Amino acid sequence: MTIEQPDELQLFLRFEYATTLPVSNDQDAVQTQEIVKSAYRENDIDTVRLIRQYVQAKQEPGSLH
Repeated sequence: MTIEQPDELQLFLRFEYATTLPVSNDQDAVQTQEIVKSAYRENDIDTVRLIRQYVQAKQEPGSLH
């Protein structure tokens, strides 16, 4: 994951993926690849959600962070 800041008001998270799964056109392999992609994507969405929660908590009065 890299964080890019094109200006003072924006941050972009760029997620890059690499797996040890072999590239194949076999239907079972394709289905496994799609499951892995989905798992990575869901994890990344959760990461962004946690970052947003952390930032919002820092801005609230009485925050412990």
